[in-house]
Amino acid sequence: MPGVAEVNSWGGFEKQYHVVTEPELLVKHGLTLEQLFEALEANNQNVGGGQVVRAGESLLVQGIGLTTNVEEIANIVITAHEGVPVHVHDVATVQVDHEIRRGAVTGGGRGEIVLGLGFMLMGENSHVVTRALKSKLAEVQKMLPQGCQTRGPV
Repeated sequence: MPGVAEVNSWGGFEKQYHVVTEPELLVKHGLTLEQLFEALEANNQNVGGGQVVRAGESLLVQGIGLTTNVEEIANIVITAHEGVPVHVHDVATVQVDHEIRRGAVTGGGRGEIVLGLGFMLMGENSHVVTRALKSKLAEVQKMLPQGCQTRGPV
């Protein structure tokens, strides 16, 4: 989005993929928890690639991890025994969950909210940036679950 350096958010739940290990299945397959960690790490890594500056804009470069859903994570191969692969799903359950909460944001006497704070790039026109943020919020509103709503820049 033009003119916006970053947007930070507070509140709500942060999506995570949880790999819930069954210790007896690790033992059955002769594996350690460390081997499971190594396989997960080797097959799912997001890395920063720096930035490209062009025409006054700074574009961030990021290498996106190889796994993007529960099925892909569950199908990661940890090792093989006599040519037969042992997958994550053979020793664990993979599920979508959320990060452990360390706090919440409330607002307007109405209970919990999610708060976002946008930072404008130096030298930008605040009116133009605010208009762009309002437009983006309208797009986001269409994707929110029933009953959730956005409230534009203040």
